[in-house]
Amino acid sequence: QNGGDLNTMFLNIYRNDTYRQNLTVYSMPHELMEEIEIVPQNTTILDGPWVMSISNFLSDEECDGLISLGIERGYETSLQAGKQKFDGSFESITTEYRTSSNTWCVNTNEFKCYDHEMNQRIIH
Repeated sequence: QNGGDLNTMFLNIYRNDTYRQNLTVYSMPHELMEEIEIVPQNTTILDGPWVMSISNFLSDEECDGLISLGIERGYETSLQAGKQKFDGSFESITTEYRTSSNTWCVNTNEFKCYDHEMNQRIIH
């Protein structure tokens, strides 16, 4: 997705009444402030990339389910972008600074991540 697509996605989340009550926007590109109809009083939104949180977006059971799906899929050490290659992509390198692990929701023949009921709710 390009930046415009991401802005549209975040603006749609902001405008969604289902999330609005539990949504906190910490920062957003200030050139988009005019597109936000309602900014709560006494709220400071920093100028920068989109940073928001949605309280109670997932239940404890759903969080446990995602962790279990990650275990089933397999966690890998997070990688850092290395030197830029001739094709514009970047090398992936392991460093002592990145100590987290992650997994990706990717459909394969063995694992149908997108088809899982819980993930469908998150995706949509």
